[in-house]
Amino acid sequence: MLGLWKLANKYYQEGNFGPLEAFFLCKMTFMCNNKVEITPFLCYTLPKDRKMKAKEVYETLLQRFGNRGCELNFNNNYQLLVAVILSARCTDKRVNIITKDLFEHYKTPQDLANANIDELQKEIYSCGFYRNKAKNLVLMAKDLCERFDGVVPSNYQDLVSLAGVGRKTANVVMYV
Repeated sequence: MLGLWKLANKYYQEGNFGPLEAFFLCKMTFMCNNKVEITPFLCYTLPKDRKMKAKEVYETLLQRFGNRGCELNFNNNYQLLVAVILSARCTDKRVNIITKDLFEHYKTPQDLANANIDELQKEIYSCGFYRNKAKNLVLMAKDLCERFDGVVPSNYQDLVSLAGVGRKTANVVMYV
């Protein structure tokens, strides 16, 4: 991470970019246990010489961090959403242990929407904050069934409208 800031600072000090441009140019988001998602969106709006620098930054980040995959185990967007909600303040390893059995019991959003909260709390107890997570998982599943016909929405605004889904969770679900 320190190398990233040094690179951003280098571009700022050279005078080619303002501080915000340098930061956004070098921006990366850690998702699912250090998976790097690089956002070179400024490449399309920069003059040609800056595009070359943006490409250099992108390639440096890609070389240094690689294109790592998500550590969470899932088979579909519903499972990914549940796993990411559970991963708040919990390790991916623990979430994978919990979801192995959880997805056997709650195969669809409808199954989770009809879940007994006390039983769900027992199943996810070891991931911490189990009361809030159980409540939000059931509410999220009900929202999915009622508003989106059991399909996880693909746009940001709809995702953050679901119970238990904040900005970080929505971004992870969208970009994994």
